[in-house]
Amino acid sequence: MKLITSILALGASFVMAASAFAAEGAEAAGGGSWLTLLLYIVNAAIFVAICVYFAGPGVRQFFAQRARTMRERRGRAEADFAAAEQAAHDAARQLEQLAAEKARLLEEMEAGTAYQIKAIREAALAGAARIGRDAELTAAAAVEEARRRVRSYLAGVAGVLARELVQQNFNADDQRRMLAGFAEKLTLEARP
Repeated sequence: MKLITSILALGASFVMAASAFAAEGAEAAGGGSWLTLLLYIVNAAIFVAICVYFAGPGVRQFFAQRARTMRERRGRAEADFAAAEQAAHDAARQLEQLAAEKARLLEEMEAGTAYQIKAIREAALAGAARIGRDAELTAAAAVEEARRRVRSYLAGVAGVLARELVQQNFNADDQRRMLAGFAEKLTLEARP
């Protein structure tokens, strides 16, 4: 339909051009002739008919091919646009998933770090408590050892002083009295 409208518009422009040339030719010849105008119109119509007959199928085919090519390009462009939009949506979804994964990993790492810090703190406190207990036990053992050594030393010194005192102050009467008291004790214990 568009092709026919275009051809009719082209024919009308030829007719108008022909009438203008005919009018110019008539003035140059000294007067206008409708026969000349009719001749120009017939010539123009024959020219248009020949153009339509011979060039019409080629022109129609050219424009049909051109329209088909443009439709194909438009279809490809729309398909490419749809694919690009889908890829953009997929990329946005993947970015959201990666952001969620990043947040989850960060949360897990923070939780793991907090757990490790807590475990290290508890181990340090337990180690400090154990070191404190060991220090108390070691100090208590050192004090007990020192007391035992002091007692042993004092017992040795007391024994030496006692022997010296006994040697200085112990005489034969004291020795007899002591033996008599010992014998009396044995006798009392031997009785039933």
